[in-house]
Amino acid sequence: MKRRIAVLGLCLAAVVPGLGYRAYAGMRAQDRRNVRQQLATLHFAPFAYQKVVYHITGGGGWFAQHYFHVVDSIKNHLDAVGDHNIDLRVVLQARGIALLEDAETNAALAHKIDALRRRGVRFLVCRNSLIGGGVEPSKLYGLKTRDIVEAGVAEVAALEARGFVYLKM
Repeated sequence: MKRRIAVLGLCLAAVVPGLGYRAYAGMRAQDRRNVRQQLATLHFAPFAYQKVVYHITGGGGWFAQHYFHVVDSIKNHLDAVGDHNIDLRVVLQARGIALLEDAETNAALAHKIDALRRRGVRFLVCRNSLIGGGVEPSKLYGLKTRDIVEAGVAEVAALEARGFVYLKM
């Protein structure tokens, strides 16, 4: 993985001179468009089939920004690999269950979660975290009984034993 990131960094440096020395966010709008256009021309080999479990245990912080980062990362993962080339699960445990709590009142977050679910992503919630936090399952956005697992850590371990790759968010 580190090698892939290093190679991508070298590619970016070759395609966009000075990108490593100037923050993308600080660029003028025209420069950002040029960077996006140059990067859009890069081609990559297709990914092999993947089985992945994202483990989310932390809260969303101010305005649920962390959760927007998480769901955007999952979308980017699906876009890169392809919806039919991945089995992706999200295990929500401890304060991580707040992702679905926040989605109850945040329409933008709910929309992103709905889009991921339509693409086959399963959001699994730790029963122990619901009990320990005194959270009613009906207060979690779109949660179905079949999406509640006995213990988040046990579910993650079981998925890893079945060949899923672990990603902590």
